[in-house]
Amino acid sequence: MNYMNINENPIIVLKAHDRKKVRFAYANIMPSVIMKTEGFTEDTPRWQVQDAINVARIHGIFATSRSLKYFTHETVMILHGIPIWGSSPSVYSASKRRLNTRYLRDVKVLKQSYSSSAYYPNSIELNDPNIVQIDGLPVESLEYTAVRMALSRDTITAVSAVSLILHKLASFSRSEQEQSRKREKEMKQSLLDLLDRIHLEHPGIQKYHRARTIISRANAGCETIPEAVLLPIVDAVFTDLFETQFRIHARGRDYYADFAVPYLQLLIEFDGMGKMGATEQAFLDAREKQTRRQYELEALGYKFIRFRWRDLQDLRELYYRLVSFALQHDSNYHLCRNELRSYLNEEYFY
Repeated sequence: MNYMNINENPIIVLKAHDRKKVRFAYANIMPSVIMKTEGFTEDTPRWQVQDAINVARIHGIFATSRSLKYFTHETVMILHGIPIWGSSPSVYSASKRRLNTRYLRDVKVLKQSYSSSAYYPNSIELNDPNIVQIDGLPVESLEYTAVRMALSRDTITAVSAVSLILHKLASFSRSEQEQSRKREKEMKQSLLDLLDRIHLEHPGIQKYHRARTIISRANAGCETIPEAVLLPIVDAVFTDLFETQFRIHARGRDYYADFAVPYLQLLIEFDGMGKMGATEQAFLDAREKQTRRQYELEALGYKFIRFRWRDLQDLRELYYRLVSFALQHDSNYHLCRNELRSYLNEEYFY
């Protein structure tokens, strides 16, 4: 991308006096980097503007840094179009020399303020990170990114990241689950082998055993960030008793549940506005389909637990909500040994 072309590119690096040449609406991303905002209106969803800012910050860092080698961590996921847990992520890279952390300013678009973040340029360099190019930006491979996330992030963030990366690497399709699960198993083993190799090359690296657990328990069936964030909670309560993208045939139709605990006939699903359409008519149509779907599945004996975005802000409450359901509907229910739950206990529940 030619960042100097004021007229053609959405992200522009300004030289001295260039601001006088600007004849369009823009937002200040960094001291010398701007982003065109002509395509945004007051009706543009906030998340869409935030996504654009996230990408603009990455391009701005790349255009103004002479020591950057390649991007890592969440930055790679963003550039691959993989959703992340958190709205205003920092930028991460490996560099040619050790650099100080840079703090990135708040960004204002249409009078709305979007939170600041930071640039961390000192990711540990791993051998043979298999650098690829995305829109002219150097990034390490998704396989390396998955292992980095498993080693360095809290349990919820790590499991959700590895799950969504697996979803992409395995080309997971709910309608072709047998082949998708086969590819998922192969990709998991590949990630575990890579983790072992990195551990041998960097014996002082921390959280190796935890990272193995995270990769092993990640699930490529998670299609969205809410599902991926809920995954470790469901796993902690219903260890090896649940399925993702569970298919149910009812009245000539195939339905898929985000999570299912078949022996309890329990379906656990995310209620998100994204599933309800962008217009009033689309919303009404989606609500009608959802009502019909729930009626048909309840007629087969299935029970629902639905969760929303706000429920993800209190994962402990969500955990006990699932435990309570299990105790009410299964007199023999007990928590099985689960290493993932041990990590959740350390980080979230106590």
